[in-house]
Amino acid sequence: YWISSEGNLFFASEIKQFTFLEGWNPVIDEVRALDFLEHGYLDHTEFTLFGGVKQVRPGCEVLIKSDQIRSVFTYDLLENLVSTWYILEKSIVEDSTKLANIRSAFVGSVTNQLMADVPVGITLSGGVDSSAIAGAIRTVREGNLMTFTSCSEYKAFDERHWAEIVNKEIGAESHYIVSSLDDVIEQTRKLVWIQDEPYQSQSAMMNYLVYNKVKESGIKVILCGQGADEYMGGYGQWEDMRFLRCNSVWSLLKQRKFRALLRFVYLSCFQISVFKRLINNRVSRNSRIFNFGKWKINRRHILEQFDSNLWEVAGNIKHFMYHAALPKYLHWEDRNSMANSVEARVPFLNHELVELYSSLGEEDLLCSDRKGVFKDAIKDLLPEEIFYRRDKKGFVNSEQLWVKEVDTEFFRAKLEIGLDRIGDRIQKKVMLKDFDLMVLGKLPFDYQFWRIIIFGEWMSVFGIEFSKKN
Repeated sequence: YWISSEGNLFFASEIKQFTFLEGWNPVIDEVRALDFLEHGYLDHTEFTLFGGVKQVRPGCEVLIKSDQIRSVFTYDLLENLVSTWYILEKSIVEDSTKLANIRSAFVGSVTNQLMADVPVGITLSGGVDSSAIAGAIRTVREGNLMTFTSCSEYKAFDERHWAEIVNKEIGAESHYIVSSLDDVIEQTRKLVWIQDEPYQSQSAMMNYLVYNKVKESGIKVILCGQGADEYMGGYGQWEDMRFLRCNSVWSLLKQRKFRALLRFVYLSCFQISVFKRLINNRVSRNSRIFNFGKWKINRRHILEQFDSNLWEVAGNIKHFMYHAALPKYLHWEDRNSMANSVEARVPFLNHELVELYSSLGEEDLLCSDRKGVFKDAIKDLLPEEIFYRRDKKGFVNSEQLWVKEVDTEFFRAKLEIGLDRIGDRIQKKVMLKDFDLMVLGKLPFDYQFWRIIIFGEWMSVFGIEFSKKN
């Protein structure tokens, strides 16, 4: 929603709809801009990258009664009308029936989301999540099923082999979509307009191309595996906690006389490693790249904006579900599917399933493989090769090769343009030098260069700039 300088309240499903309104002249929200450029965070708060445009957070609503309607609105008034209607609650889980309950809740969710008056397909990666959806469908429905898989022209990044195993098992009609650098060159500005805000990597482009193919195939509803990683530890975000809790030293450290040692272990080993893994916290490098004195904000570390306790499973789940990952991924999924007139449904985000899984004890969630409890619960729905697979790549793409081998000059030129648009808030020479070292393999591949490119493209597409006021 956006309130004009005259106090008129406007709300819409997409920010781009505001751009046609009289008086629309936004500036960049510098706090959110730095969150994105430094750490890749988007949709993590009620604020957007457009100064003055706010969004209703997950599980919240704005209720305006007739006697509260007025000619002049303010943001303070709207904030007082925001209320929370859903909080992630825990269920009661009996140890003897937990696997059966999880399986039942999952299959039930898939069954419910298959309800449609039009053909339903699935996006299939060959990993556990989408393969489980495919297997669940086959337990409740016969007949033709279309699957759509994003592929790469480079074998190292291609997941087709695993998707083919699932397609053969369920007898599906498969569609494979190969993205290319030409798609990036030709369609980036279009995708920025569709998304309203910048996106972190070419995974968003690949997702868009998949929905293009879905539309061409006449499918109107798609089931996808989005959401499981965040509350099942699929990113590996629980591995340090697992080490501590599943190691025999854990029971010793919990004793009162060893609490000081426990605190030392947490602070010196655990927290530092999790910080590095979860939020890519390269303080020294960012201090070289960003001219923090040029940003018209009081800079805070990204994690200081949240009350999540990352060192406990419940807080970790909350952080990934509400802040770190899921909101921006659902943003991309929603915009990409709607741009192609396709409805994307997410069986893993059925509230009963999430509540049930999140209620498991830490001994269940941490002392197993990634998603181990879920895999055990739905083992019969997966081909054996998928169940025992250990090299899942995620939604990978060929971006590294495009940048380092195929057309380095294209990306470097775009990086220069992005840096020029952002101005002296970033050290241009330092960033370009780091990009060159990354191409040479002297620095690890990093998506920060792309965030600068796409941020500059977003500024151009929406005609938005930083505030010139001191």
